[in-house]
Amino acid sequence: MKIKKEIFVEFLRPDLTCFFFGMKRNIVKKVSSRDVSKLKVPADTFAFIFFDVLSTIVQDDKKDVELKSGRINISPKHYYGGTVYKMSDFKRKIPNARYIKRDFIGSGYKKAIHRRDGIWAPFKSGEIFIEAK
Repeated sequence: MKIKKEIFVEFLRPDLTCFFFGMKRNIVKKVSSRDVSKLKVPADTFAFIFFDVLSTIVQDDKKDVELKSGRINISPKHYYGGTVYKMSDFKRKIPNARYIKRDFIGSGYKKAIHRRDGIWAPFKSGEIFIEAK
């Protein structure tokens, strides 16, 4: 049985029609590698992740059937553009945003990111920041 591994990237994008529900319309594309320098990132993307899918062909009643895994080897989130702040700078940057600060600081995050779509998010350990081109 031959197993094939394919690499995918999922571009995370805001969906303004579902803004209040936190939904997004993401784009998933098959890529040849996880080399960030070779990616063409869509303009409204604020982050992306890589993942792999394994597949193989088996026979069932003399018919070929393709079996695929779920997502495996999921990369950390790569934020594309925006600005990363230490918590001390974040507190000064948005002094009146009590609820955001309470959630971020109370959860123990060390950094926050002001994404390129204008949304504030915690910048978690292991996540990656890339300057937008």
